[in-house]
Amino acid sequence: MQYHLLRLLQSYFWRIESDDVRDLSPLNFGLIIAYLVPGFVIVWGLSWHFPIIASWLVGSSQNAPTVGELFYATLASVACGMFANMARWAILDTVNHHTGVPPPAWDFSRLHERLAAYELLVEFHYRFYQFGGNALVAMLFTYTAYRATPGGWADQWGAVDIGFVFVCVILFLGSRDALRKYYRRAGALLHAT
Repeated sequence: MQYHLLRLLQSYFWRIESDDVRDLSPLNFGLIIAYLVPGFVIVWGLSWHFPIIASWLVGSSQNAPTVGELFYATLASVACGMFANMARWAILDTVNHHTGVPPPAWDFSRLHERLAAYELLVEFHYRFYQFGGNALVAMLFTYTAYRATPGGWADQWGAVDIGFVFVCVILFLGSRDALRKYYRRAGALLHAT
């Protein structure tokens, strides 16, 4: 069953056919880690409270998820990933900008001649910042959803909570480092003032 689900996902995302094999490009990878993965974490948290969403992820008791359920889960993951991105922009960017990672002033008149290098910097640094920040937002949402299940707040605090704090600290520090590198390297490329 897991093999069939993997093949279905593979054909859905990469449309593998006998005469047309598409590789996972850096652009696809960047978008997947920036939006789809954090969005899926939010969908997973929502599944604890909405049985219809849970059915998208696990299918019925007799069958694996259908193509339609995978499509809904993917679409919901992208939408939730976009929401996480907006929440990250509103909260985490503000925190970073006020605590030692200010946005540089760039000269975008030079962008047209350096566009390819700039796009590489976005893929190498900014997408990882988006992943870290968006995943942090997603983890906070999903942890709250976990605790909001019946008896969740009454449960004893333990290894799951320690693991959650550890993962959130790593995501915050990693995203902050990626943003700092992106600002510094893109600033050098666009001659920040």
